Amino acid sequence: MSLPRRFVLILLLLSVLLLVHQPVASAWQGHGNRGACASTQSACQEHDPQLEADGKTGVAVGAAAASDIAATGGAAADAAAAPSAATSDDQTAQKERETEEPEREMGVSESEPSVTQSEAAIMDEDSSSPEAQAGVPEVNVTAMRLQVQEMFYHAYDGYKRFAFPQDELKPLSCSGSNPYGGMAMTLMESLGTLLLLGNVTEFNWGVDYLSQHLSFDLDIRVNVFEANIRALGSLLSAHVLILQSRDPTLPPVHPSLAGVHLAPGYNGRLLELAIDLGFRLLPAFSSGTPIPYAWVNLRRGVLPDEVTHTCTAGAGTLLLEFSVLSNLSGIPIFQVKAEAAVVALYRRRSSLNLVGNGISSVSGVWLQRESTAGAGVDSFFEYLLKGYLLLGKGYLRRMFSKMYSGAMRYMAVRGEPMVRWLLDVGMDNGHLGRHYASSLQAFWPAMQAFWPAMQVIAGQTADARVIHSGLWAVWQKFSFLPELFSLTASAVHPVERGYPLRPEMAESAYFLFKATGNRTYLEIGREIAAALNTVTRTECGFASIGNVESHRLDNHMESFLLSETLKYLYLSSPPH
Repeated sequence: MSLPRRFVLILLLLSVLLLVHQPVASAWQGHGNRGACASTQSACQEHDPQLEADGKTGVAVGAAAASDIAATGGAAADAAAAPSAATSDDQTAQKERETEEPEREMGVSESEPSVTQSEAAIMDEDSSSPEAQAGVPEVNVTAMRLQVQEMFYHAYDGYKRFAFPQDELKPLSCSGSNPYGGMAMTLMESLGTLLLLGNVTEFNWGVDYLSQHLSFDLDIRVNVFEANIRALGSLLSAHVLILQSRDPTLPPVHPSLAGVHLAPGYNGRLLELAIDLGFRLLPAFSSGTPIPYAWVNLRRGVLPDEVTHTCTAGAGTLLLEFSVLSNLSGIPIFQVKAEAAVVALYRRRSSLNLVGNGISSVSGVWLQRESTAGAGVDSFFEYLLKGYLLLGKGYLRRMFSKMYSGAMRYMAVRGEPMVRWLLDVGMDNGHLGRHYASSLQAFWPAMQAFWPAMQVIAGQTADARVIHSGLWAVWQKFSFLPELFSLTASAVHPVERGYPLRPEMAESAYFLFKATGNRTYLEIGREIAAALNTVTRTECGFASIGNVESHRLDNHMESFLLSETLKYLYLSSPPH
């Protein structure tokens, strides 16, 4: 089918930076990252694609979003009215959207500036100037890029030699495991990075293997969020990249690929597989509310005794992939369902513009009223903004602006000078919930830096740099960022002590470098790559860290190491 050119261009940008995430229990097991429900809960996990807009789009988006976020408590906001749902079984969501009332926009902070005047003075300096970068070492970007490329192939080749066609590599025993039922998940998620490295041969081989051997007719229980971001997103990304190579008016993914037609003889099989998977995930929306179940059986649908608890990120992080699937297939139901879920969650926010961490998909009642910028909620914010960039629907931008402003007002807590933490608070009163910060909050600087860098929002890059500086100090103390760490005792959480090779710090450094031009963030990327290569490298891959203090290794290599962490480190090395 023919797609609007703007939509195709954004899809291509989305596909190049496609990311991933994790499961929590049962059939799909992993260590996961952004969007994952906390391991003590029980429903979902996640990941997301990264969208970049071109300069004109970014400026236009930035001006609108900046206006929304900068609005004070006395400024009237637009009504967040979403378009009506297209099918009768989404009448509940349609009613919610039609009855949305105008609300007063909440500022980033009415009582205290998000960034102090002294902080703003520092951050407003030209961070790319020689004066601002005095003392920052020069980074040999060519050497860094070659090192990251070698690290990728060490992990990828180890997977192919010792684990393929299983899902993941066990890097200590040099064997394989099937946490996703045996879909060759690491291969599926590595396709985009292979192409970014210019490896047409291996990309074509992977597409051919999946086209011939991949099947979702499996009697396994899968996490909807994980299946969406990992499998569905990877298939759609590869499909779009192949289409891109056949359109001479579009730029190549890699300079060496100019004029190269990927996957000769490709007949659209990856899209067919994506449609099949999409229909197998749709039973999750049979909960009686627009909020989907967290788990489905790929062959039998929702099981009779299925849990009804889901996390906000798990239910609200389907919009990008489901919308792309609808637009590529011409089947609207996927986007309709995903949009309805987003609206239903937003409608259940508190008067403080905060949402809880866990909700019943059947009753729509909050089961966990703790609001967080970490696991369980984080990528809900991300998909609101990126959903607007992809679909151009203003109500998504306004929803994001309110949610973001509420989070920055109530979660941002000042630590040392130039350090800011995002802590969990009660969604109803904004009171502090716990004194441990989540490593997934490294996602927030990436989000805050992505937004201003792309859309030139005054002030948000400064917030990102302040929060990032605190998280980077923790990384430097332990050589890695633990899952949870105490702000008061500067200690690692007694249980969540590991680092599963997450991408968020590399992602943050990449977007901050693109936004500021400050080579400090290149040096951070170089240090991350060096730490991974020195501490986590094994004979056949890279191992997750079970304890950041002792550097004890776990026999697990998440596929997002190849699809996200190493991809961002590679992209951090100009000229990419």
